[in-house]
Amino acid sequence: AGGKEEVKGAYVPPHLRGKEGETRKALSLHAFEEAKKVGGAALGPASRQLPPGASEEDEKLSKGALKKKKAKEKAERERQEKESLEETQRALEAAGIDAPAARPAAGAGAPKEEAGPKTYGSAEEVQKRIKAVQKKLRQAEGLAAEAAEGKEMNVDQQGKIDGIAGMKQELEELEG
Repeated sequence: AGGKEEVKGAYVPPHLRGKEGETRKALSLHAFEEAKKVGGAALGPASRQLPPGASEEDEKLSKGALKKKKAKEKAERERQEKESLEETQRALEAAGIDAPAARPAAGAGAPKEEAGPKTYGSAEEVQKRIKAVQKKLRQAEGLAAEAAEGKEMNVDQQGKIDGIAGMKQELEELEG
């Protein structure tokens, strides 16, 4: 009565195969599903223990979906932190307190300073550098156009936009 019945021609697990003298009892799919819901002892432990930090719904997600979910949660946390920082700055400004603005990481937003003019060994190297600087300049000007349209730029993109003048200067030096 416990969900087991004698069935001929039904699936028999490998460990029960070849036992001719014994009566083999097959577990029907319906009985198996019911036993799984109840947590039947014949099917293993009643509840599977999840790793720390995991939830029941995370277990059902694929690896990619779980990665995407975590990225969304991280982005939401960062957005909330940014809003909180902006709100604090507005409150300080309203109170008349001069608060230092949040500064980007060292060297992230500032244009790179060069120690002196670079020298190149051959005309071929100069041409390569001219092409590289022209490409960087096109990308930076494209980003500047997007920023002018109102698109929000991250720190790296803003740094590239800020470096346009330096790139133009380097291009003039190389061509002149």
